[in-house]
Amino acid sequence: MAMFGLALHCVHQTVTTRFERRREVTKAIASVLRKRLGAAGVQASDVVRCFREITAGSVTASEPNDVGMAETPSQPRLAENNGESLESLLTMGRTIRGRNPQIVRFPDGVHVNVSSWVELAEQVIRWFARNNYLPDIPFNGFVVRDEPPVKEYPRFGRIFDYTRERWPGVIPYINLYPNYVNIADVGAESYADYIRKFTALRPPMVSYDHYPFATEGIGPEWFHNLEEVRRECLTAGIPPWVIVQLCAWPGIRAVNEGELRWCVFSAMAYGYKSVCYFCYATPDKDFTQCPINLDGTVNAERYALLKRVNKDVAALGPVLMALTSKRVYHTEPLPTGTQGIPADGWVRSFSGGEWLVGEFQGAHSSYVMLVNRNPNKAQTTAASWSPDIKSVYRVSEDQSLQPLKLRTGKSGQPECSVSLPAGSGALYCVEFER
Repeated sequence: MAMFGLALHCVHQTVTTRFERRREVTKAIASVLRKRLGAAGVQASDVVRCFREITAGSVTASEPNDVGMAETPSQPRLAENNGESLESLLTMGRTIRGRNPQIVRFPDGVHVNVSSWVELAEQVIRWFARNNYLPDIPFNGFVVRDEPPVKEYPRFGRIFDYTRERWPGVIPYINLYPNYVNIADVGAESYADYIRKFTALRPPMVSYDHYPFATEGIGPEWFHNLEEVRRECLTAGIPPWVIVQLCAWPGIRAVNEGELRWCVFSAMAYGYKSVCYFCYATPDKDFTQCPINLDGTVNAERYALLKRVNKDVAALGPVLMALTSKRVYHTEPLPTGTQGIPADGWVRSFSGGEWLVGEFQGAHSSYVMLVNRNPNKAQTTAASWSPDIKSVYRVSEDQSLQPLKLRTGKSGQPECSVSLPAGSGALYCVEFER
């Protein structure tokens, strides 16, 4: 399940409501139509008519026998005259759950039989290519499928290839299962195999959702999931994305600020390039504690929490996006599937607490991210660095570098004090002895 508000592209989320997003898309589509159709000598009334067809009621349903499909509980058909607009189908952040289209009516009057949202995505791509609207359509991408089995991968490959060639810059978005899925149900030999087969399709990203904070306790597989997806993405040269929990629904509790930071900053330390929130806007009455309530009003407390976290993420995003993850390691006790501090690590030890270290390489500099691995309390420690490191600078909110005072520790290695709030992280630029 992966319903979410807005992706943190460049590890940064612009917090706008879905209503603002709809207005932006509507205005842009109208502008495209006036320019394209007006230049061709089409009357203004035809421009308005075409615009209305695009932005209202482009999908209609027929009886199952009309299109040769059986109705099943997992694929209920759209109710008669209950359509989704083409614009809402295409805009990232819109997730359509529990129903599949049967006949799609495009604005030029063409009707196409489809049996799933995946097939609809294929038809939408072809329609825009056929009508030469691609360069100016103002959206980032469209949702193709959530949590698919391996048997559907061949179709996704065709969508990725077609979009890459005909629609560069637009993202066909697919979200995968987390590593606690029953592997037999998805048709893979292992979770790594599930991810590896997907990266072979050359997708624009690998995204999955993982919700570790149950009503009671914390799931043990969060870091193992980060490890496995990071490994496969580095091998394939594809950026990893993750959807983290924000709100509450049956069996899952709403995270506090420390827990949200724990999810976000640990993903950043693992080199993830985008973080998404589940959910930004409340989808139905079973979900609570979202920043946007079911009636469209703002939940001031949750919105403020998200704003604080995003502010810190945005400060590091421009730097992190240009870096490549090299190594990730943890202090004891090691979480499931993770690595301890290596003998040649850029960080050699901590005087106490639970910590996560991510090493990064840029074009001209090296960086380390330190994360307080305790989501419930702040931690202060003495971090000992490799003796090859001569200088350490903390990356500040404006991306400037603030030098830290290094001292010689008991081990003879350079060390400094580090203090971080619950679940939070900090990024450091390190200089080595030549």
